[in-house]
Amino acid sequence: AHIVAEGADWFRELGTDDSPGTVVCTVTGDVAHGGVGEVALGTTVREAIAAIGGGTIPELPVKAVLTGVSAAPLPVALLDTPLTYEDMAGAGSGLGTASLMVVGEGTDMTAVAAGVARFLAVESCGQCTPCKADGLTLADALDRLCTGSGSQADLDTAIGALTTIADGARCNLASQQQAVVGAILSGWDDEVVRRAAGRAESVPPVLIAGVVGIDDEGDVAIDEARRTKQPDWTHDTPWSGSYPADELGDHANRHETD
Repeated sequence: AHIVAEGADWFRELGTDDSPGTVVCTVTGDVAHGGVGEVALGTTVREAIAAIGGGTIPELPVKAVLTGVSAAPLPVALLDTPLTYEDMAGAGSGLGTASLMVVGEGTDMTAVAAGVARFLAVESCGQCTPCKADGLTLADALDRLCTGSGSQADLDTAIGALTTIADGARCNLASQQQAVVGAILSGWDDEVVRRAAGRAESVPPVLIAGVVGIDDEGDVAIDEARRTKQPDWTHDTPWSGSYPADELGDHANRHETD
């Protein structure tokens, strides 16, 4: 609305030289309340969380912030990173859609990794076999680590899947697995190793899903149907074992003509 009312020149006065204007942020997770708001690019992650989400929950200090599931999470030490394309990239992450998912202390980062891996593996269309197959292998291995039935072999399987998942990829989805899950496995390796050694309590993977509503109190409604969405994009149990791209028998020919 602002750019329509004031025009492009006014809009470019906001933000920074390299990232002018504003950005719409969604703030969810361990915050006082969920929210959606528009801030000038260059606003720090911490400031955006305070302005839009009312700040963090005192009893749950920030452990990490995900900017969606396309870039590495930010550890607490980097919360003062400005929300610009260049600064977020310089911090080893990315601005993405500026969906700030706040993870508080008490949440196991292996469970976050498992949730992200599952979300991306399900969403993969399956045109590129490593993306889908290795994604499901990765998600299953992390799920076992979360639920207490995993071992070092599962951690090794997860690491191995990450090395091949983007082979021959036609889009960036498999690289998102490497960016997000890979960063968690390396940045919070103490938690992951403890799980591989069987020294942590069972926890469910964190549900990663779209926001379908935020009420006047800031309570966030998540798309709960994601819990049962299968890799073939149905909600059938058991799922067919067929990848979504397999249902489009002419998809290879269509790509050739396009």
